[in-house]
Amino acid sequence: MNAPHPSIATFQHFFGHALDPMWLIVNGELIDCNDAALVVLGYRSRTEILPTPFAALSPKDQPNGDSSESKAASLISQALTDGPQRFEWVSSRSDGSPLWTEATLTLFVGADPDQNVLYMHWRDITGSKQTEERLHYESTHDALTGLPNRRALELELRRAIKRAESNGRSLAVGMIDLD
Repeated sequence: MNAPHPSIATFQHFFGHALDPMWLIVNGELIDCNDAALVVLGYRSRTEILPTPFAALSPKDQPNGDSSESKAASLISQALTDGPQRFEWVSSRSDGSPLWTEATLTLFVGADPDQNVLYMHWRDITGSKQTEERLHYESTHDALTGLPNRRALELELRRAIKRAESNGRSLAVGMIDLD
């Protein structure tokens, strides 16, 4: 029996002992993950989640409005043709709560050329996203009443103008300022 090439053994060790979630994807399907992926997602064994399509462990839609399925297919295609891809991705933990990640998707060089083997690495950014959302809310709402403030009006007005322009419609704005 031949021993695995040293680089394969090194990868297997790294994959198995990494603190951040890591995945192997073959032809668009998650086929393996490390223990960190199970811990972060709240599963006890690989058989609960593998094999499964890339987008299956995610909500139906990503925060930008794209379906998880179509965004996953697009990212896989880009990684295969354009090289490594770094992106934000929302997955669902076993209890249904969201897990925000910064993910890197890379072609696994040296794999069977008849298969599209990709390696994905996640970094949990849920805490950062929650802080970002809280700061955005605080910057666009009155601290005392919780009502939208002028900053919120400016942001919404910009969006409304863009929607009106793209639909070829007019826009009217009425304002009342009460003290």
